[in-house]
Amino acid sequence: MQIILEVLHLNALNLDLFELIGKGTLKHLKIDDVSVTHLDIGDSTDHLEIVDVSNFTIVWPKFYNFISRASNLRMLRFWGVVFDDEDEIVDSETIAVSFPLLRHLSLSYELRDGLLHYSLQGSSPLENVSVLELGWTVISEHFGPWVFGMIERCPNLKKLVIRGVLSEAKTREERQMLASFTSFIVCLMRKYVHVDVQFEYE
Repeated sequence: MQIILEVLHLNALNLDLFELIGKGTLKHLKIDDVSVTHLDIGDSTDHLEIVDVSNFTIVWPKFYNFISRASNLRMLRFWGVVFDDEDEIVDSETIAVSFPLLRHLSLSYELRDGLLHYSLQGSSPLENVSVLELGWTVISEHFGPWVFGMIERCPNLKKLVIRGVLSEAKTREERQMLASFTSFIVCLMRKYVHVDVQFEYE
């Protein structure tokens, strides 16, 4: 009996080893709140259309190697991910070149000092991305420029969703940062009047 696995959802697991052996039938991969020492999804990713990863520590070069052959990828979501190497970051150039059919892109992770440039380097557009979701857990001065840079890479963008965590601003610096971000968003909405901008705050 042959089992065709098209959807794999790993949720709230603590594993030493997870290995998937298949023949490329997987279309939807979701990983949420999983701790795994060794992850191997092998040759099962060629036909992936959705990759949704959240609350997960990721070794980006290795994970990218898993999904890089998924040329039909339509949705990519990295939400609340932590990079195993503090100098790693998901760069938009790699995404644009590797996944030309991508329509929905969601990214939320800590933008550390000195890494913003690397996340926006290159000039390849995210040609087919129509929905862009960007978020933060702790807002920083890097978030506004990152949002602007990502929008510029999406010439056919129709919808932008900003998701963030708003805690009470207790210091003068925090209040200034929130005020600056608010002004930035107003300017952004004036420039990109054709984009539906939505906000979801916790």
